[in-house]
Amino acid sequence: MKKCLLSLLLLTVIRLAPAMAQVPPQEDPAVRQARLQRIESLKITFIAQRLNLTQAEANQFWPLYYQYQKELHGVVTNKGLDELTRQEAMVDVRKRYLPQFTGVIGLNRSKYVFQSEHDFNQLLIQQHFQRINPGARPGLRRGF
Repeated sequence: MKKCLLSLLLLTVIRLAPAMAQVPPQEDPAVRQARLQRIESLKITFIAQRLNLTQAEANQFWPLYYQYQKELHGVVTNKGLDELTRQEAMVDVRKRYLPQFTGVIGLNRSKYVFQSEHDFNQLLIQQHFQRINPGARPGLRRGF
């Protein structure tokens, strides 16, 4: 009986192994790039609405923001950093840019730059979760 169950279990594992080992299809780089550009465009619109910039402020703010984004991206994609060092470097970049943002849009709104980025990322995660789990309530996570 044990041999029969063991054989059945082994046969099941052997049959399921190829299905579990299959790698999901790679996304076409052009499609991925277009998707990332669309997300970036939505993020810029989201932040712009949150900050309510005048035209003069926007002319000074956006080049500075893109410079900040480029530096932050360099930290995030640096594979030589462990997670704690990466997080510390990200905080350092934000600390360096806060006074510059303050000089352009004032202290109150410059604090909302980072909060708006966070809120946008949370919204993006929530929408992705709802897309892959239709009907699930956003606050609940399974498997934890």
